[in-house]
Amino acid sequence: MNFIDDFARKHRNFGIKNLMQHVCLITMIVFIVDTLTGGRLTPFLYLDRSLIFGKFQIWRLVTFLFIPQTDSIFWILFSLMLYYTLGSALENLMGTARFNLYYITCAAFTVISALIFGGAYTGYYVYMCMFLVFAYYYPNYQILLFFILPVEVRYLAFFDLVLIVIDVVRAIMWLDIASAITILAPFGGIILFFGPEIRDGIKAYKRRKDFQKKMRD
Repeated sequence: MNFIDDFARKHRNFGIKNLMQHVCLITMIVFIVDTLTGGRLTPFLYLDRSLIFGKFQIWRLVTFLFIPQTDSIFWILFSLMLYYTLGSALENLMGTARFNLYYITCAAFTVISALIFGGAYTGYYVYMCMFLVFAYYYPNYQILLFFILPVEVRYLAFFDLVLIVIDVVRAIMWLDIASAITILAPFGGIILFFGPEIRDGIKAYKRRKDFQKKMRD
């Protein structure tokens, strides 16, 4: 989007450099405190409209992004290494200002949806969106799954998309439309920042396939 690019060019110092390094560090601290206290910290971090409006716990507008998605030391190390790798790659690709804007936008869409429709949420789908963007730009990048098995991120991205669709369908089947909307909310960041580029890429791919088909015929 032109206005996003213009802002990023005019405000090159906007945002936090090495953003995902800071995010991963804070998330690891939360994980350690949670482990030592038997999980007593994370209940104070969820994005929960009732507690934000009812008890003015406004820190939840940010802290939901730092909630670990696991209580396993193995998986937290794996996930944080992954977040750091993909976040650093996207920041190098997009620039610090634009990457920070993208991260903030995905988080903001989640916050707005949660404040409108209610519920309690973590930053899980924000980071899923980040992973999908990384997979779009680096589809052949290999990740050592379980620190052993090399897997190209495009296959993991497809698996993640399936999981997201299942989550949305399950929410709709339970008539929980609010949750379905909030799950999809951070994808607004992808549409806003990368929509036209992804659309043009799909068109170019289709033209290439059509040309190859004509050549075979």
